[in-house]
Formats: sequence, C-alpha cells, structure tokens
Amino acid sequence: MVLSLAGCGMAEYDDISSDVKYAHLIGGQYQTLQRLRLHAVTLDRNSRKKIDIYNLTEYPGFGGPEVIYSRQLKPASLFQIKTIIKCNNCIFDSRIKIVVDILSEDLDSEMPVHLPNMQVEDVAKRIILDPKFFRKIITE
Repeated sequence: MVLSLAGCGMAEYDDISSDVKYAHLIGGQYQTLQRLRLHAVTLDRNSRKKIDIYNLTEYPGFGGPEVIYSRQLKPASLFQIKTIIKCNNCIFDSRIKIVVDILSEDLDSEMPVHLPNMQVEDVAKRIILDPKFFRKIITE
C-alpha cells in the first residue's frame, strides 16, 4: 500500500499492476515527446525539505505548499514503468497512478515518481500512455 495526499486526507493506494488492463505496461520503456513538469512533493505539512514523492505532469504543472520545487523535464527524457496503483479510499474518483523510474534524471530512487492522469484507453479497452506525450521504446 502507498500513501499520498488527497485533498484534506491521506489517499491509500493498492497495487493493480497484475490487472489485465495494466499488466502489459509494466517494465515498458518510454520517451517523452514534449516538455513535462517534474514536482518534488512533501506529504508532511510541517516540512519544506523532505521529499516524499515526485509527480510528473503536463505543463504548466501545479503549485501549493506541498511542492518543494518543480523543474522542466525535457522532451526525449526516458523512463520505465514500475507499477500501477489505484486509490482505495478516494470518495469522488478512483485515481490511477502510474509509478515510473525516470532513467534520464538523477533522482532519489527511494522516492516514487507518479505519472497521474496521462493515460488513455486503446480500442481493446486496455490502458496505454497518452501518445501525445509519450512514445514506447522497443527494447528487443
């Protein structure tokens, strides 16, 4: 289980990587096609130094007291999908987040990188990364 901020409370996430809609994504490597925004986020309301997670979003990104810093992730950046998680206590939505390793950045490997709301369904109703932002790298 993974914890994250959800409005006024903590969101709890379950690993759903083995679900048939998502399993094909695990281990896949991708390249960004346009600039994105990388946010270092704290879950501690009293700390401005402790990074708990990173969020990768489309420009211009987001702000708030939980954001320690943010910076541009350039086009052609590489990442690999580690897992897919789903919020199990979010009342108004069932948030799905893709957790990735950004291969082209020097980030703390202990901190998860979330890729929220950047996926779409293909014709077979499987989830894929939004092709306007990402291109799959074939590694065979």
